[in-house]
Amino acid sequence: MQETYLFDSQKVQLGIFPNSHIAGHKDQERNVHFSQTFGPPKVLDLDVKRTTKPLASRYFDYKTGKSLGIYCGRKVIDRRFVYVPKNKAEAKNFIRDGSTVDLTHSQRFSSFLYGGGYDDGAWPSVVFKLKKPIKVNGQVYYYILGSAGNHREESLDELGAEFWMYDIYEEMDSSEWVLDDSTIQDNGRLQVPTLDLTKNAVENKVTEMVTGGRWKGLSGDDLLAEIKAYLQFTVPNLHHNSRAAIARNSMRKTETTDWLNYTPEEAESFVDTHTDLKHSFEFDTKRDMYGCLIMDGYFDKRLFQSLLKFGETGKETYATAYGKQPKIKKGDNRSIRQIKNGNFNDIEMKVETAFDRVFAFKKKHGRYPKLGTIENLLPQDRKTENLTEVIKK
Repeated sequence: MQETYLFDSQKVQLGIFPNSHIAGHKDQERNVHFSQTFGPPKVLDLDVKRTTKPLASRYFDYKTGKSLGIYCGRKVIDRRFVYVPKNKAEAKNFIRDGSTVDLTHSQRFSSFLYGGGYDDGAWPSVVFKLKKPIKVNGQVYYYILGSAGNHREESLDELGAEFWMYDIYEEMDSSEWVLDDSTIQDNGRLQVPTLDLTKNAVENKVTEMVTGGRWKGLSGDDLLAEIKAYLQFTVPNLHHNSRAAIARNSMRKTETTDWLNYTPEEAESFVDTHTDLKHSFEFDTKRDMYGCLIMDGYFDKRLFQSLLKFGETGKETYATAYGKQPKIKKGDNRSIRQIKNGNFNDIEMKVETAFDRVFAFKKKHGRYPKLGTIENLLPQDRKTENLTEVIKK
Protein backbone atom coordinates (compact mmCIF):
# COMPACT_ATOMS: atom_id res chain seq x y z
CA MET A 1 0.00 0.00 0.00
CA GLN A 2 1.30 3.47 -0.90
CA GLU A 3 1.81 5.76 2.05
CA THR A 4 -0.82 8.27 0.95
CA TYR A 5 -1.17 9.49 4.53
CA LEU A 6 2.29 11.14 4.67
CA PHE A 7 2.96 14.69 3.48
CA ASP A 8 5.78 17.24 3.44
CA SER A 9 3.28 20.07 3.80
CA GLN A 10 -0.41 20.35 4.47
CA LYS A 11 -3.15 22.91 5.10
CA VAL A 12 -4.77 21.97 8.43
CA GLN A 13 -8.32 23.08 8.94
CA LEU A 14 -9.38 23.95 12.50
CA GLY A 15 -12.98 24.28 13.64
CA ILE A 16 -14.68 22.34 10.83
CA PHE A 17 -16.41 19.18 12.02
CA PRO A 18 -17.82 17.06 9.14
CA ASN A 19 -20.95 15.81 10.88
CA SER A 20 -21.92 18.98 12.71
CA HIS A 21 -25.04 19.28 10.50
CA ILE A 22 -26.46 16.04 11.93
CA ALA A 23 -28.74 16.67 14.90
CA GLY A 24 -27.51 14.98 18.05
CA HIS A 25 -24.14 14.04 16.56
CA LYS A 26 -21.12 14.74 18.80
CA ASP A 27 -19.63 16.92 16.03
CA GLN A 28 -22.50 19.34 16.54
CA GLU A 29 -21.49 19.79 20.18
CA ARG A 30 -17.82 20.08 19.21
CA ASN A 31 -18.67 22.79 16.69
CA VAL A 32 -20.55 24.84 19.30
CA HIS A 33 -17.73 24.39 21.82
CA PHE A 34 -15.14 25.53 19.25
CA SER A 35 -17.00 28.67 18.21
CA GLN A 36 -17.74 29.68 21.81
CA THR A 37 -14.21 28.90 23.10
CA PHE A 38 -11.95 29.97 20.22
CA GLY A 39 -13.88 31.81 17.51
CA PRO A 40 -14.30 31.26 13.76
CA PRO A 41 -12.62 28.37 11.91
CA LYS A 42 -9.10 28.95 10.66
CA VAL A 43 -6.36 27.17 8.69
CA LEU A 44 -2.83 26.35 9.82
CA ASP A 45 -0.08 25.86 7.24
CA LEU A 46 2.31 23.03 8.19
CA ASP A 47 5.52 22.64 6.20
CA VAL A 48 8.39 20.33 7.16
CA LYS A 49 10.88 22.48 5.22
CA ARG A 50 10.14 25.47 7.46
CA THR A 51 10.96 23.67 10.70
CA THR A 52 14.29 24.51 12.28
CA LYS A 53 14.96 21.49 14.49
CA PRO A 54 17.43 19.02 12.90
CA LEU A 55 15.92 16.34 10.70
CA ALA A 56 17.94 13.71 12.54
CA SER A 57 17.80 11.58 15.66
CA ARG A 58 17.22 13.52 18.86
CA TYR A 59 18.02 10.58 21.12
CA PHE A 60 21.57 9.73 22.16
CA ASP A 61 23.43 7.16 24.23
CA TYR A 62 24.48 8.77 27.52
CA LYS A 63 27.89 7.06 27.45
CA THR A 64 28.95 7.15 23.79
CA GLY A 65 26.88 10.05 22.43
CA LYS A 66 25.81 7.88 19.49
CA SER A 67 22.29 8.17 18.07
CA LEU A 68 19.61 5.87 19.44
CA GLY A 69 16.93 4.25 17.35
CA ILE A 70 16.36 4.54 13.61
CA TYR A 71 15.07 7.94 12.56
CA CYS A 72 12.78 7.80 9.50
CA GLY A 73 12.16 11.49 9.00
CA ARG A 74 9.66 14.27 9.76
CA LYS A 75 6.28 14.23 8.09
CA VAL A 76 2.77 15.60 8.32
CA ILE A 77 0.60 12.55 8.96
CA ASP A 78 -3.10 11.90 8.58
CA ARG A 79 -4.01 11.45 12.23
CA ARG A 80 -6.50 8.71 11.43
CA PHE A 81 -3.51 6.36 11.10
CA VAL A 82 -1.80 7.33 14.38
CA TYR A 83 -2.89 5.27 17.36
CA VAL A 84 -2.95 7.20 20.62
CA PRO A 85 -2.75 4.85 23.64
CA LYS A 86 -5.55 5.45 26.11
CA ASN A 87 -3.67 4.16 29.17
CA LYS A 88 -0.25 3.09 30.39
CA ALA A 89 -0.83 -0.56 29.58
CA GLU A 90 -1.32 0.23 25.88
CA ALA A 91 1.55 2.69 25.60
CA LYS A 92 4.75 1.77 23.79
CA ASN A 93 6.48 3.18 26.82
CA PHE A 94 5.18 5.44 29.53
CA ILE A 95 7.00 7.60 32.03
CA ARG A 96 4.70 10.37 33.21
CA ASP A 97 2.76 10.30 36.47
CA GLY A 98 -0.95 9.64 36.40
CA SER A 99 -3.14 7.74 33.97
CA THR A 100 -5.38 10.50 32.64
CA VAL A 101 -4.93 13.60 30.51
CA ASP A 102 -4.76 16.95 32.29
CA LEU A 103 -7.64 18.69 30.51
CA THR A 104 -6.63 22.12 31.76
CA HIS A 105 -3.20 21.71 30.19
CA SER A 106 -4.56 20.38 26.89
CA GLN A 107 -7.06 23.23 26.66
CA ARG A 108 -4.26 25.71 27.29
CA PHE A 109 -2.35 24.17 24.40
CA SER A 110 -5.47 24.37 22.20
CA SER A 111 -5.65 28.11 22.82
CA PHE A 112 -1.92 28.41 22.14
CA LEU A 113 -2.30 26.69 18.75
CA TYR A 114 -5.38 28.60 17.71
CA GLY A 115 -3.86 31.94 18.62
CA GLY A 116 -0.23 31.43 17.63
CA GLY A 117 -0.24 28.65 15.05
CA TYR A 118 2.36 25.95 14.69
CA ASP A 119 5.78 26.74 16.14
CA ASP A 120 8.32 25.81 13.46
CA GLY A 121 11.13 26.11 16.02
CA ALA A 122 9.74 23.41 18.35
CA TRP A 123 10.22 19.65 18.41
CA PRO A 124 7.19 17.76 17.11
CA SER A 125 5.78 14.72 18.88
CA VAL A 126 7.30 11.32 18.11
CA VAL A 127 5.47 8.38 16.56
CA PHE A 128 6.81 4.88 16.07
CA LYS A 129 6.23 3.19 12.73
CA LEU A 130 4.74 -0.16 13.66
CA LYS A 131 6.36 -3.28 12.25
CA LYS A 132 2.89 -4.73 11.94
CA PRO A 133 -0.16 -2.44 11.61
CA ILE A 134 -2.78 -2.83 14.33
CA LYS A 135 -6.56 -2.76 13.96
CA VAL A 136 -8.71 -1.24 16.69
CA ASN A 137 -12.49 -0.93 16.34
CA GLY A 138 -12.25 -1.40 12.60
CA GLN A 139 -9.58 1.29 12.08
CA VAL A 140 -6.10 0.33 10.87
CA TYR A 141 -3.14 2.15 12.44
CA TYR A 142 0.38 2.31 11.01
CA TYR A 143 1.89 4.43 13.77
CA ILE A 144 1.69 4.66 17.53
CA LEU A 145 2.31 7.79 19.57
CA GLY A 146 5.43 7.83 21.75
CA SER A 147 5.31 8.39 25.50
CA ALA A 148 4.96 12.18 25.17
CA GLY A 149 2.32 14.16 23.32
CA ASN A 150 -0.97 12.86 24.70
CA HIS A 151 -2.06 16.34 25.76
CA ARG A 152 -1.35 17.63 22.25
CA GLU A 153 -3.46 14.88 20.72
CA GLU A 154 -6.31 15.84 23.03
CA SER A 155 -5.89 19.46 21.91
CA LEU A 156 -5.87 18.48 18.22
CA ASP A 157 -9.10 16.54 18.74
CA GLU A 158 -10.65 19.59 20.38
CA LEU A 159 -9.59 21.78 17.44
CA GLY A 160 -10.66 19.28 14.79
CA ALA A 161 -7.17 19.00 13.24
CA GLU A 162 -7.06 15.99 10.90
CA PHE A 163 -3.32 16.27 10.15
CA TRP A 164 -0.27 17.05 12.25
CA MET A 165 3.52 16.98 12.11
CA TYR A 166 5.53 14.20 13.73
CA ASP A 167 9.08 12.84 13.93
CA ILE A 168 8.96 9.20 12.83
CA TYR A 169 11.11 6.41 14.24
CA GLU A 170 11.10 2.72 13.52
CA GLU A 171 9.39 0.76 16.27
CA MET A 172 11.75 0.15 19.17
CA ASP A 173 11.96 -3.06 21.15
CA SER A 174 10.48 -2.35 24.57
CA SER A 175 12.94 -4.83 26.12
CA GLU A 176 15.86 -2.58 25.16
CA TRP A 177 16.98 0.38 27.25
CA VAL A 178 17.02 2.53 24.12
CA LEU A 179 13.26 2.97 24.42
CA ASP A 180 13.52 4.10 28.03
CA ASP A 181 16.28 6.52 27.13
CA SER A 182 14.36 8.02 24.24
CA THR A 183 11.19 8.60 26.24
CA ILE A 184 13.05 10.27 29.10
CA GLN A 185 15.03 12.49 26.72
CA ASP A 186 11.80 13.70 25.13
CA ASN A 187 11.04 15.65 28.30
CA GLY A 188 10.81 19.35 27.57
CA ARG A 189 11.29 18.96 23.81
CA LEU A 190 7.71 19.34 22.65
CA GLN A 191 5.97 22.50 21.51
CA VAL A 192 5.28 24.81 24.43
CA PRO A 193 3.41 24.99 26.68
CA THR A 194 4.92 21.74 27.90
CA LEU A 195 3.98 19.65 30.92
CA ASP A 196 7.31 18.62 32.40
CA LEU A 197 8.06 15.26 33.93
CA THR A 198 7.87 15.15 37.67
CA LYS A 199 10.73 14.01 39.87
CA ASN A 200 8.64 10.98 40.92
CA ALA A 201 8.03 9.96 37.29
CA VAL A 202 11.75 9.93 36.52
CA GLU A 203 12.50 8.17 39.80
CA ASN A 204 10.01 5.41 39.00
CA LYS A 205 11.58 4.85 35.59
CA VAL A 206 15.12 4.74 37.01
CA THR A 207 13.94 2.29 39.67
CA GLU A 208 12.64 0.04 36.86
CA MET A 209 16.06 0.20 35.21
CA VAL A 210 17.85 -0.79 38.41
CA THR A 211 15.53 -3.70 39.16
CA GLY A 212 15.69 -4.72 35.49
CA GLY A 213 19.45 -5.17 35.72
CA ARG A 214 20.54 -2.31 33.48
CA TRP A 215 23.58 -1.64 35.66
CA LYS A 216 24.11 -5.19 36.81
CA GLY A 217 27.39 -5.61 38.63
CA LEU A 218 27.42 -2.11 40.09
CA SER A 219 26.48 -1.32 43.67
CA GLY A 220 27.03 1.27 46.37
CA ASP A 221 28.85 4.43 45.36
CA ASP A 222 29.66 3.05 41.90
CA LEU A 223 26.00 2.53 41.09
CA LEU A 224 25.07 5.89 42.58
CA ALA A 225 27.65 7.65 40.39
CA GLU A 226 26.43 5.81 37.28
CA ILE A 227 22.80 6.79 37.87
CA LYS A 228 23.81 10.42 38.46
CA ALA A 229 25.76 10.44 35.19
CA TYR A 230 22.75 8.98 33.38
CA LEU A 231 20.38 11.59 34.81
CA GLN A 232 22.73 14.48 34.11
CA PHE A 233 22.68 13.50 30.43
CA THR A 234 19.01 12.60 30.00
CA VAL A 235 17.25 15.16 32.21
CA PRO A 236 19.62 18.13 32.54
CA ASN A 237 16.60 20.37 33.09
CA LEU A 238 16.06 18.84 36.55
CA HIS A 239 17.95 20.53 39.39
CA HIS A 240 21.14 18.67 40.35
CA ASN A 241 19.81 18.16 43.90
CA SER A 242 16.69 16.51 42.45
CA ARG A 243 18.82 14.24 40.26
CA ALA A 244 20.94 13.24 43.28
CA ALA A 245 17.78 12.51 45.31
CA ILE A 246 16.38 10.39 42.47
CA ALA A 247 19.58 8.35 42.37
CA ARG A 248 19.59 7.77 46.14
CA ASN A 249 15.88 6.97 46.34
CA SER A 250 15.93 4.53 43.43
CA MET A 251 18.75 2.62 45.12
CA ARG A 252 16.92 2.65 48.44
CA LYS A 253 13.70 1.42 46.85
CA THR A 254 15.44 -1.44 45.09
CA GLU A 255 17.67 -2.37 48.04
CA THR A 256 20.76 -2.47 45.82
CA THR A 257 23.04 -1.50 48.69
CA ASP A 258 24.14 -3.47 51.72
CA TRP A 259 23.23 -0.48 53.84
CA LEU A 260 19.62 0.44 54.57
CA ASN A 261 19.06 4.16 54.12
CA TYR A 262 16.20 5.91 55.90
CA THR A 263 14.37 9.06 54.98
CA PRO A 264 13.71 11.32 58.00
CA GLU A 265 10.08 10.19 57.99
CA GLU A 266 11.07 6.51 57.90
CA ALA A 267 13.53 7.03 60.76
CA GLU A 268 10.84 8.66 62.91
CA SER A 269 8.42 5.88 62.05
CA PHE A 270 10.98 3.24 63.08
CA VAL A 271 11.53 4.93 66.46
CA ASP A 272 7.77 5.21 67.05
CA THR A 273 7.09 1.60 66.03
CA HIS A 274 10.01 -0.31 67.51
CA THR A 275 11.19 1.68 70.52
CA ASP A 276 10.04 3.80 73.44
CA LEU A 277 12.54 6.54 72.52
CA LYS A 278 11.75 10.11 71.51
CA HIS A 279 12.86 11.65 68.22
CA SER A 280 11.73 15.29 67.89
CA PHE A 281 12.99 16.86 71.14
CA GLU A 282 10.01 15.62 73.10
CA PHE A 283 10.66 15.15 76.80
CA ASP A 284 11.26 11.53 77.79
CA THR A 285 9.89 11.15 81.33
CA LYS A 286 11.34 7.64 81.65
CA ARG A 287 14.90 8.85 81.04
CA ASP A 288 14.47 12.42 82.32
CA MET A 289 15.98 13.74 79.10
CA TYR A 290 14.91 15.06 75.72
CA GLY A 291 15.26 12.79 72.71
CA CYS A 292 16.16 13.52 69.10
CA LEU A 293 17.20 11.88 65.86
CA ILE A 294 20.51 12.81 64.26
CA MET A 295 21.38 12.12 60.63
CA ASP A 296 24.99 12.58 59.59
CA GLY A 297 25.38 16.02 58.12
CA TYR A 298 23.01 17.56 60.68
CA PHE A 299 25.09 17.26 63.87
CA ASP A 300 25.67 21.02 64.07
CA LYS A 301 21.94 21.77 63.98
CA ARG A 302 21.05 19.13 66.58
CA LEU A 303 23.95 20.18 68.82
CA PHE A 304 22.77 23.78 68.76
CA GLN A 305 19.19 22.72 69.55
CA SER A 306 20.42 20.54 72.41
CA LEU A 307 22.47 23.40 73.87
CA LEU A 308 19.48 25.73 73.78
CA LYS A 309 17.28 23.06 75.32
CA PHE A 310 19.79 22.58 78.16
CA GLY A 311 19.93 26.34 78.69
CA GLU A 312 16.14 26.54 78.91
CA THR A 313 15.48 23.49 81.07
CA GLY A 314 18.75 22.18 82.49
CA LYS A 315 17.87 18.80 80.99
CA GLU A 316 20.17 16.71 78.83
CA THR A 317 19.34 15.37 75.35
CA TYR A 318 20.09 11.90 73.98
CA ALA A 319 20.18 11.11 70.26
CA THR A 320 19.43 8.16 68.02
CA ALA A 321 21.67 8.35 64.97
CA TYR A 322 21.46 7.08 61.39
CA GLY A 323 23.22 7.96 58.17
CA LYS A 324 24.32 7.14 54.68
CA GLN A 325 26.52 4.23 53.73
CA PRO A 326 30.13 5.17 54.46
CA LYS A 327 32.91 4.90 51.92
CA ILE A 328 35.10 1.87 52.49
CA LYS A 329 38.77 2.45 51.78
CA LYS A 330 40.82 -0.27 50.15
CA GLY A 331 42.35 -2.50 52.80
CA ASP A 332 39.85 -1.52 55.50
CA ASN A 333 38.51 -4.80 56.88
CA ARG A 334 36.02 -3.28 59.30
CA SER A 335 32.32 -3.90 58.85
CA ILE A 336 30.09 -1.09 57.65
CA ARG A 337 28.67 -0.72 61.15
CA GLN A 338 32.15 -0.48 62.65
CA ILE A 339 33.10 2.22 60.16
CA LYS A 340 29.90 4.13 60.82
CA ASN A 341 30.31 3.91 64.59
CA GLY A 342 33.85 5.16 64.18
CA ASN A 343 32.58 8.20 62.27
CA PHE A 344 30.03 8.98 64.98
CA ASN A 345 32.63 8.53 67.74
CA ASP A 346 35.04 10.91 65.98
CA ILE A 347 32.38 13.62 65.90
CA GLU A 348 31.48 13.14 69.57
CA MET A 349 35.16 13.32 70.54
CA LYS A 350 35.64 16.55 68.57
CA VAL A 351 32.60 18.10 70.28
CA GLU A 352 33.80 17.12 73.75
CA THR A 353 37.32 18.43 73.00
CA ALA A 354 35.76 21.72 71.87
CA PHE A 355 33.78 21.98 75.12
CA ASP A 356 36.92 21.30 77.19
CA ARG A 357 38.70 24.13 75.39
CA VAL A 358 35.72 26.47 75.83
CA PHE A 359 35.75 25.91 79.60
CA ALA A 360 39.55 26.31 79.75
CA PHE A 361 39.30 29.57 77.80
CA LYS A 362 36.57 30.86 80.13
CA LYS A 363 38.62 30.00 83.19
CA LYS A 364 41.69 31.77 81.81
CA HIS A 365 40.11 34.88 80.25
CA GLY A 366 36.92 35.25 82.27
CA ARG A 367 34.74 35.17 79.17
CA TYR A 368 33.60 32.72 76.53
CA PRO A 369 35.52 32.51 73.26
CA LYS A 370 34.00 34.05 70.16
CA LEU A 371 32.26 31.26 68.28
CA GLY A 372 30.54 33.01 65.42
CA THR A 373 29.80 36.00 67.63
CA ILE A 374 28.02 38.63 65.55
CA GLU A 375 30.06 41.83 65.34
CA ASN A 376 29.03 43.24 61.96
CA LEU A 377 25.83 43.41 59.94
CA LEU A 378 25.34 43.77 56.20
CA PRO A 379 23.39 46.92 55.18
CA GLN A 380 19.83 46.13 54.10
CA ASP A 381 17.66 49.17 54.82
CA ARG A 382 17.87 51.31 51.67
CA LYS A 383 16.27 54.30 53.39
CA THR A 384 18.53 54.62 56.43
CA GLU A 385 21.73 52.62 55.79
CA ASN A 386 24.82 53.10 53.65
CA LEU A 387 24.70 50.17 51.24
CA THR A 388 28.48 50.26 50.63
CA GLU A 389 29.73 49.43 54.12
CA VAL A 390 29.08 47.01 56.94
CA ILE A 391 27.26 48.10 60.09
CA LYS A 392 28.81 47.64 63.51
CA LYS A 393 26.49 45.82 65.87
